[in-house]
Amino acid sequence: MGVNTQGGVLAFDWQVVEQVRPEIDNFAPAWANVVAGIEVPRLVIAGGATSPVPQEQIADLVHHLPDGHMVNIEAGTSRTRANHRSSPRDS
Repeated sequence: MGVNTQGGVLAFDWQVVEQVRPEIDNFAPAWANVVAGIEVPRLVIAGGATSPVPQEQIADLVHHLPDGHMVNIEAGTSRTRANHRSSPRDS
């Protein structure tokens, strides 16, 4: 886990944020055309109300998928998922 600019502990995997955030902030303008061109059914899994990812952004992605479906899995917080990743038997 990392520390945010206000000194608080981040409740999600900071290394993932560092990799993904630049793509979110500066996404390719043609992203909708790219994902719409994938010709297989897609299942997009969302974290639900406890997710740090805005659910409307996930819904927007699914909207651009010709055969896309969104499922919400309310399965705890990012911190819970981080614990499972590092020690599944102890969580």
